[in-house]
Parts: sequence; C-alpha cells; structure tokens
Amino acid sequence: MTSTLKLYLDVALARAGPQDLPTSALLLAVTSAAYLLVFAILVLVLGAPAVNWLGQLLVSTVFSLLWIRVLLTLSARPERFVQTATAAMAISLVTLPISVPLQLHMLRLMDAARKAKATTVPLDGSSVVVLLAIPIMLWILYAQARVISAALEVRMFQAVLLVIAEAVFESMLLGLLFAQSAAAG
Repeated sequence: MTSTLKLYLDVALARAGPQDLPTSALLLAVTSAAYLLVFAILVLVLGAPAVNWLGQLLVSTVFSLLWIRVLLTLSARPERFVQTATAAMAISLVTLPISVPLQLHMLRLMDAARKAKATTVPLDGSSVVVLLAIPIMLWILYAQARVISAALEVRMFQAVLLVIAEAVFESMLLGLLFAQSAAAG
C-alpha cells in the first residue's frame, strides 16, 4: 500500500507516468473508490455546498473515466485505459487535500459576491489564497496532461488542450444536469 501511494505521488509530481503503474482493474476500482470517499469526507468536514455535490462528484468521475476511454479508443490504444485511468485518478486522489479546500473556498467567494450583487470580488486575504493557488492548479493540469501525453503519444501542447477540453465539457455537462438544483440552492 505504501509503495502504491508513493507511486501515486510520483505520478502527481510528474516523476512517473501511467506506464509505471500496474495494469489492474482492481487497482483502478480501489483508487476510484478511495477518490470518491476522500472527496466526500473532505467536503463533509469542510462544509458541503448547498448544491447537489454528491451527484456532481459521481457524474464528474464517470465523465472523466469515459473521456479517457474515448480518447484512447479514438487513438487506437484502448489497451492503455486501465493504467491511464488509474494514473489520472491517482493525481486527483493525491491532490484532493489541496484542490477540495480551494474549490470550496472559491465557491464561497463567488456565492458571497453573488449575494452582495457585486460585479467583482474584493482583493482581501481570502482572495489572495485563491491567487496563490493558481500555480498549484496549473501543476495539476500539467500532471494530468503528462498522463494523457504518454498514453496517447501526443505532444504536450495537444495533451494540455485535451485536459482543458475535458474540464470545459465536464463543466457544461454539470451545468446542464444540475442547473435546477443550483438555482434552487
């Protein structure tokens, strides 16, 4: 277990890639379940947003796995799915303690601005935290793009675009599916 977590950390720090992970559907399932569990615990401990966060988490996770499956199928490399998906989930799992608090903080700032009917968020101590988080979020983007680049054997620029496209399409899907619950919350 410790060696797996170290390998996951190496993938998140761009010192290893999906090819360094074992091809194990069980490992992918356990990693995905751990991701969902740790995410849920963090959200509950830090304060869940009013919207249907659990439904969004499940949809987001399934979408990410399907995105990887489609990319690999379109590039005629479907045999790489388990390792690639495990690597992507590993990065997400390892970065949860940083990304979840930042996402929740950002949601609270946007909600406060919306309630105050402000067009801009004042730059105070809490906003500075978000600005300091930009390099962290860029690193997560880079680590995910490295996994996609290795799996698809494409240039890093193309992989970055694919990771950004995934985020955009995922946001659109979540907006379509959960717009009603967000408006009610």
